[in-house]
Order: sequence, then structure tokens, then C-alpha cells
Amino acid sequence: MKKFSLELAPEKTRMLLLGRFARVRKAEYGETPEAFEFLGFKHVCSTDVNGKVAIVRIPSTKRCRKFLDRTHEWLKRRLH
Repeated sequence: MKKFSLELAPEKTRMLLLGRFARVRKAEYGETPEAFEFLGFKHVCSTDVNGKVAIVRIPSTKRCRKFLDRTHEWLKRRLH
């Protein structure tokens, strides 16, 4: 990154514990694995139907609100 004169912003950069043992390790401290938003989705550490660990992607509330506002505006313009 230094080659292109780029650096990480400390307020936007953090290490997250995700994956197979995240739930067990976080439970030792009385916490749950963190969720984070990236590319319009909220990524959550969870389990699938078979009980295996999975990263679940839920649409971001901010992005959903933006879509609904655009749709509402489109409908208002085409109202008879």
C-alpha cells in the first residue's frame, strides 16, 4: 500500500473474530460475535440449518430505506 501512497484509516479499520470458534471465544468474555456492514449488506456470524457456522448476509437497513424512497418517488411520478 505504501507503493501507492495509501494508508489505512484507524477509525475504520479493526480486527473481527469470525468463523468456527468465534462464538466460543467471545462467550468466554460474555459477548457475541460482532456484525459489520460492507457493500450494502450486514454480515453476521451465525449457524445454518445443519448447525455449521456460516456468515449470513442481510441487506443493510440504510440501503433498503434508499431503495424504498426511490421506489416511492417513482410511483408518485407515475400516479394518474
